[in-house]
Amino acid sequence: MVSLNGAYEFTCPSQAHWNLRAKSMCKPTTNYTCLFDINLQINVYRDRCYRPSIVGPGYKYVFQPNLNRAACSSNRYQPFIFETVGYSDCTFQKSLCNSLGQETYANGDTRVDRKCICNTDRGYTFVRNSNNQCYCNPSTEDCSCYLGNNPYNETVGLEDIKCYHEMKMTRIPYLGDMFNISRTIKINEFDNNKYNIKHLPTTPREFNIIECTDCSMTIGWFIDVPDQCLSYELDHRVRGTDDWSTETFLSGDVMTDEDGRRMYKLQNLKPETYYEFKMRSVYKDDVKSHYSESKTKQTLKLAPREFNIIECTDCSMTIGWFIDVPDECLSYELDHRVRGTDDWSTETFLSGDVKTDADLLSGDAMKDEDGRRMYKLQNLKPETYYEFKMRSIYKDDVKSHYSESKTKQTLKLGRERFGITFAIK
Repeated sequence: MVSLNGAYEFTCPSQAHWNLRAKSMCKPTTNYTCLFDINLQINVYRDRCYRPSIVGPGYKYVFQPNLNRAACSSNRYQPFIFETVGYSDCTFQKSLCNSLGQETYANGDTRVDRKCICNTDRGYTFVRNSNNQCYCNPSTEDCSCYLGNNPYNETVGLEDIKCYHEMKMTRIPYLGDMFNISRTIKINEFDNNKYNIKHLPTTPREFNIIECTDCSMTIGWFIDVPDQCLSYELDHRVRGTDDWSTETFLSGDVMTDEDGRRMYKLQNLKPETYYEFKMRSVYKDDVKSHYSESKTKQTLKLAPREFNIIECTDCSMTIGWFIDVPDECLSYELDHRVRGTDDWSTETFLSGDVKTDADLLSGDAMKDEDGRRMYKLQNLKPETYYEFKMRSIYKDDVKSHYSESKTKQTLKLGRERFGITFAIK
């Protein structure tokens, strides 16, 4: 009897068979891990039960002998986070740029596909116009080339489209073994953690709520790579619920202060409601960071609405407003200042001191038939521009945010105040 012992090259199961293999080996099935093993000479891949792990774009995991981060091979790329559940290698194979008339413009790193260009020196040009005049991305565009006819028998070279000095072309008639290097692996520093934070996209830091009104929250944060971050996702929900709402906005739509802090105002919130917030940044190819820590804050009570100046003299202003919860409002703060100055003066008056028209000069609040509240502020300077704003005060000294500000000029001094009669000729 002849005994034949032969070695075979083990490969990881396909996506269709992955769960079958996982169920037969590991509980839970998410612990099933099948990766390239650089220490074995025969079985280049090995499967075992290991906790799920992820690593940043451009990388994958291998066994060495434990789990370790490795760069994608030069003929593959990983544009998003790699995870060990369902995957054994970097997801995509790089395009070859070897069709008729094509050449390589740039190989790119392990996060992006190779870029192609047509050989314009030999008369080739793209069948379709590419998004970039210097190259074409075969992952998202049709990079086919054709040999066109030039009526003037001239060649439009790469210098003419200002691409020559930028190119990193590899002009070779065939590819040969150039791309047959899938087993060549560059090993970086050992990493046995579930998350390799160093290579993940940058998460917004010092995330906080910096301003609050009855219907909005202004959040602030810092980002370490603002030029690379394309947009943000701000998730919010009413505290205690499971329904998250997401507001997406571009990096160019945020405000920035002198310290580099980014700010964004989320509006249309409900008054007197606790909201929970968290945020993450979004990068090229829809690569997203981890969420920031969550923050919770309550919106303020309703502010006075339809605030306006309804009457003016040389020494007083009568302001009017509406309040939605008059029975809950205890008092008001009316702030005023001469326009252009920084010194605000505050006049506080009770909500219950509502007077009739005859009591207008008493300086207390009154109301008309429509429910509008009014207050007359006196002892102002004539011919002077004043700016006004107001907020309401509730139980336990809870204050609303300020109304919008209004500006108006007092009148000139009245002639009758001096008891002088002027004759007009």
